Amino acid sequence: MAEFSDTLSGGNAEAGRKVFFESPAASCSKCHKAGGLGGDNGPVLDGVAARESREFILESILFPNAVINSNFQTVVVVLNGNLGLSGTLKSETETNLVLITPEDGPVEVQKTNVLRRWIGASPMPEGIWQSLSKQELRDVIEFVASLKSSN
Repeated sequence: MAEFSDTLSGGNAEAGRKVFFESPAASCSKCHKAGGLGGDNGPVLDGVAARESREFILESILFPNAVINSNFQTVVVVLNGNLGLSGTLKSETETNLVLITPEDGPVEVQKTNVLRRWIGASPMPEGIWQSLSKQELRDVIEFVASLKSSN
């Protein structure tokens, strides 16, 4: 992380907002919500700056598997017939799981059909930061660091 310490300050929050919401390379808002806009497959970022440091924000971008919010862990299941399925666990009862999958949205699975189940990697892709310039990364960190209150 030392080589990225220069991205922790000096960014432009408005430019970072644009990258967050509009950059196809970053695609942050596809999964994360900020200011009521964005997706539901990752943690809502409103108020994150009141709870976490800029270093934590940078680490979460560089190493998305380092700390995974338990509400957004990927669950992987192998079903009867050796069919695989993965997604974010939305709900679980004694008999069923509901996984939010990137392809199909909510999918209900009967537990009696599950042969194997485990926690998978973060749904946030490793290396997504590589599609950004250092300035864009600095700007995104500045934008996320500006999200101090929950909406």
